[in-house]
Amino acid sequence: MIPGEPSEPPEDSPPSPPPLAAWRNVASLGLLSIYVLLPFLVFLASEGPRGPALPRSVLPVLSVAAWELVIFTVVLGSACRLARLEREDLMWRWVGGWRAVPRAFVWAMILRLGVAIILGAILGLMQWAAGAAAAEQVGAGPDVGALVDFQALRDPWYLLVMSTLVSFVVAGLREELWRAASITLLGRVFPARFGGARGAWLAVVPVAVLFGMGHASQGVYGIYATLLLGVGLGALLLWRRSLADAVLAHGFLDATTFLLAAALLDRFPEWLA
Repeated sequence: MIPGEPSEPPEDSPPSPPPLAAWRNVASLGLLSIYVLLPFLVFLASEGPRGPALPRSVLPVLSVAAWELVIFTVVLGSACRLARLEREDLMWRWVGGWRAVPRAFVWAMILRLGVAIILGAILGLMQWAAGAAAAEQVGAGPDVGALVDFQALRDPWYLLVMSTLVSFVVAGLREELWRAASITLLGRVFPARFGGARGAWLAVVPVAVLFGMGHASQGVYGIYATLLLGVGLGALLLWRRSLADAVLAHGFLDATTFLLAAALLDRFPEWLA
């Protein structure tokens, strides 16, 4: 620029979006919380014997899976719209290429072992405290049979659907998207406690508690088990900052459960009981 000449006015920068109203984050968090707690409320209100939550044949399971995904898409879409959640807020990333797959499988096995040890210790202490006469009232662990009829796993097509679509999409993708959005929204609604990088790690716990309560149909030990799994999967989500890692690990956890149950049906049926 030649001295004395008037300078050109700077180009207009794009206007920044207006600040997000606090009620939008609160409403979005409430919507996601109600969504995951609805099965818990239905469980409390129901009476009498309850059968497995999932149907016993392939086509009805596909129908249930489709409805679950449609309802969740509406709920999550509404929450994202209200709170303006972006891909980064949901940690929508794939990190590490193909290595993410074996890494997630190893993490799933570590989680399974860790939860089994912790839950086994809790059960042992409770049975010891109850005494031999009352040990049967304490129970033996989560009632996984409340989710699926193990006998239905004899059908190879049913087992295939359960160990792929149900494990990795209906459970893995749906529940980990819910977890990522809930952690982000909890940090926005309570920034002093759950905001920032450190606060997000604290948010893993209350989100895991909600996740556990949503599995109340599996009994009190089912709540404990899914709560512990929720803490582990939430930690993986934040550690890798990758939704894919958590989805794959969750999927491998469920898929190996169904495959193991199918393998034990004839050889060790008492283990399933």
